[in-house]
Amino acid sequence: MTVSQLVTMFLDARRARREDSVRWHAERRRIYALFAAKIGRHIVHFSLKWDDHQTTWADLADAIEEIDAVRVEVDLIGSKPVRDAADMLWEGLAKGGDYLLSEDDASELTVDEFLRDTRALLKDFVEAARAELGVH
Repeated sequence: MTVSQLVTMFLDARRARREDSVRWHAERRRIYALFAAKIGRHIVHFSLKWDDHQTTWADLADAIEEIDAVRVEVDLIGSKPVRDAADMLWEGLAKGGDYLLSEDDASELTVDEFLRDTRALLKDFVEAARAELGVH
């Protein structure tokens, strides 16, 4: 009787670990996809307003609030490579926001450079997330 109870406890513990692993995998995937989608949306938004400097402080504050909530989740559950890639992507987007809020065109940053750089950083983030999730 004792052996069967030990086997049952072992199997239950193993099943619970497997379920936790699957749940955390799905949660990471959801959060990483949400972060990438929100950043991608704001890359497009910033690039469309590039030439006219139409973005206001309120627009930028809304973007920060929307993205930062998911960014905190990435920081909580992401591996170091994923967190580092998210930070680089965040900084790349911030450069665009800085340009849009400036009142002159003295910045060397062009919309083409912004798009090229942020899209490359977004690709790096997705690759880091895929590596962590074991997606090949």
